[in-house]
Amino acid sequence: MLPACHRLRERRAFGRLYQMGKRRSGRMISLIWLAGKSGESASPEPTRLAVVVSKKVSKRAVVRNRIRRRLRHALRIVCPHLRPGFWVLLTARTAILEASWPQIQTEVEQVLRQACLLSESCQG
Repeated sequence: MLPACHRLRERRAFGRLYQMGKRRSGRMISLIWLAGKSGESASPEPTRLAVVVSKKVSKRAVVRNRIRRRLRHALRIVCPHLRPGFWVLLTARTAILEASWPQIQTEVEQVLRQACLLSESCQG
């Protein structure tokens, strides 16, 4: 489970993310992100995160929940390195079903790095 201050839960936030968010996709996950409420990427509030695993990925709730737990854990590992002030939504794709844990972890880091959401990425 992610810390409460890092969870994105409001319906309005999800709507805003889907409408105005920037997107990046990997083989196993899609990423949508947006600067937080204040509209500034340098806002002092922590980055808020959400994970979505739809029924398109698997009809079985057990499988969807396992994928959701793995993605949350991967986010928890990179959370200290995330730039503050963003809303981030990770959506699982069907390719994640065959992926191992190290593959999922590297994919999450890779997509976040492509979006310049990790503090050490896009410095220059």
